[in-house]
Amino acid sequence: MQVLLILYLVGFVLANYYEVLGIAKDASEKDVKSAYRQLSKKYHPDKNPGDEEAEKKFIEIGEAYEVLSDAEKRKLYDMYGKEGLENQARGQPAGGDPFQAFFGHHGGGMRRGNDLEASLDITLEQFYSGDTIPFQLNLQRKCSKCSATGSADGTMKKCGTCGGHGVTVVKLQLGPNMYQTIRQPCQECGGTGQIIANKCKVCRGAKVVRENVHFEVTVEPGMDRDGIITLKGEADQSPDFHPGNLNVRLRESSRDNKGWRRQGSNLIRKEPISLKEALHGGWSRTIQTFGNDKITISKPKGEVTHFGEVEVFQKMGFSNRNGKGNAYVEYVIVMPHKWSHDEL
Repeated sequence: MQVLLILYLVGFVLANYYEVLGIAKDASEKDVKSAYRQLSKKYHPDKNPGDEEAEKKFIEIGEAYEVLSDAEKRKLYDMYGKEGLENQARGQPAGGDPFQAFFGHHGGGMRRGNDLEASLDITLEQFYSGDTIPFQLNLQRKCSKCSATGSADGTMKKCGTCGGHGVTVVKLQLGPNMYQTIRQPCQECGGTGQIIANKCKVCRGAKVVRENVHFEVTVEPGMDRDGIITLKGEADQSPDFHPGNLNVRLRESSRDNKGWRRQGSNLIRKEPISLKEALHGGWSRTIQTFGNDKITISKPKGEVTHFGEVEVFQKMGFSNRNGKGNAYVEYVIVMPHKWSHDEL
């Protein structure tokens, strides 16, 4: 018997707007408009001066017409009742358990906050060898002083503007003898129906504060330039939404590159040599890449090096799926300012 009573009450909530206009649930748009015009004229305040019941009825008629004359709102109302419409106005999902729709909304349906992106400058050395890098960002976090309630003592009081309902009704005059009522989230309480009696001294009732948050990201050897490391749930936080993700974009820094630049998984370098070295050969030197890795460039005596000549060093580049990329050294011949026998 109790279950039947509950189902009857839920059905009453869903059918209320149709009963207000005195129409069937499958009434056409034309029927809705006709019923509204007749009833709004009958209960118009100008025709019933001082009649509070008539004024209340007039507002109900306008509210019912606002919903049933809008195809999307009507569909939501037919599926979820008034609760579905109110949840949509608050930015929450319209659906849910119909028993919750009648007896009150409890949790669930909390929206997800926005993802944030931060940039982190990474040296070629760190891209090459890998590294664990600490950094900090100024982000929104829940106030720990008041446990994100906004209240200094945990007490709340009913909002006087909306009477604790979380929504307010605004009556708009569309024309002569034509009114429309609009339900909207209460501006005073933000749609919660409650306001803070004694605000927290740290967050001043905002429930959140901004603070410097410390993080660490691990850069694996050979990670892509402009690659993203995602820290789940570490974006701005609030008791009103689930936190989004913090996406850390790895930017390549120009500092400490030791004369190298990156191209995909390869290392590229322009190496200056003298005219004498280019013409006669017979030289050798060691160049450090990154970490403890080194390459040796050399030319045997009598071998000429041409301007723009490129030497390839296999598997001396960045780590990748296939192992490692290569290192490419392009020789740049430095011409002397004055000729001398020593330089030739």
